[in-house]
Amino acid sequence: MNKNIIYSRKTLVLLAALIFTCNTSMLFSQNTALFLKSGKSIQGRIIQETNDSITLVNDLGEIKIRRAEIEKIFYNQLQNSVGIADSLLHQPLNDHVVIHLKNGEVVDGLLIAKSPTMIMIQSDLGRFTVPKQDVRLVEYVSQPFAERGESVTIQLTSGKKIDGYLYSEDRNTLTLITALGRLSIDKKDLRSIEYGASVKFQQTGLKQQYATATTLSPLKENLLHKRQDTFEGGLSSQFGENYSTGGIFGYRNRYNFKTSQTFSLNLEGNLALGAFALNKNIIADATVPGQIEATGAAIITTAGIGTPIHLYPTEGAAYEFILTPILETHLIYKTLKKNYPSFPSLNSEDRSTDFRFGFGNRIGMEWAFGQKWKAGVSFNIHFILGESDYSSFNLHIGTRLY
Repeated sequence: MNKNIIYSRKTLVLLAALIFTCNTSMLFSQNTALFLKSGKSIQGRIIQETNDSITLVNDLGEIKIRRAEIEKIFYNQLQNSVGIADSLLHQPLNDHVVIHLKNGEVVDGLLIAKSPTMIMIQSDLGRFTVPKQDVRLVEYVSQPFAERGESVTIQLTSGKKIDGYLYSEDRNTLTLITALGRLSIDKKDLRSIEYGASVKFQQTGLKQQYATATTLSPLKENLLHKRQDTFEGGLSSQFGENYSTGGIFGYRNRYNFKTSQTFSLNLEGNLALGAFALNKNIIADATVPGQIEATGAAIITTAGIGTPIHLYPTEGAAYEFILTPILETHLIYKTLKKNYPSFPSLNSEDRSTDFRFGFGNRIGMEWAFGQKWKAGVSFNIHFILGESDYSSFNLHIGTRLY
């Protein structure tokens, strides 16, 4: 009898040990998803657990994570788990996407899972999650937007109608391909969308446009994006002591060679002509008694090359700030003739032509008016080596001539 009891107890102990071993091996052999407090997630197989940390192994190797950094743990093999882990880890997604975050950052990778609150991305840096509340736009690259390519007529609240092809849409904006390029429309200004409209321009090359991985704003996608011709005019208060108010007229030719969502770098050549009148104060300050007659002028021809930096305050803004450092050459012609009727021997006439190097800086703002025109204001200052400096306040208008 006692032998049977002892045998039964041994059997129960062995059975309990076997169950514990199986459960432990199942726990450390199953895939697990750790969702961190930072918003990221890591997936792998648990190989060690302590009171302070959990160690996973995945394609990147062993990863040790402190429990204080973990918000939630989900085990894939738990069949009754129907929460975020199931929706994130079991959906068969594999789309190449570009995610535009509200803070301006861009994430490129494979969309492998989605939940009501999270999006899981596989990028070159690993697998992580992005909260949907931080996402502004998800742009599909491998597969087009569901309605992409459909011909529509958009009517705005102002009554204006726009024909084009649908490109993308989010909760705030609708983007079309129009005859003038890609155009984003604020949904606050949208009255209606008519599908199946007769678009008057061809859809040639539209598929190539879909392959782009980033969405550019209308300001950066318009006809003036790559090159712009600018004409300017302005006033200058003084050039040296002998010459006062002057007029400035100029032409600039700008080429773009790099654009991002917040700024663009450009190369610009410019040619300007400045004409300055004689400062009449030199007559009043004359030390010779009697009547004095003075005539003269200064003409400055300036050629330069600069690198305009355009700063975009927000994506899709209709205005931009411009800062342009410039290397310049100046051809300066000056003439000053003084006549003393009472003292003819003191009559003088000075003429000079000088070539000078210098540098300048232009600070201004520019506004876009449609797809073909821009206008702006700027303050220009010119430092001339071996000669007086001068500055001017200019207005300019830009378009594309060829």
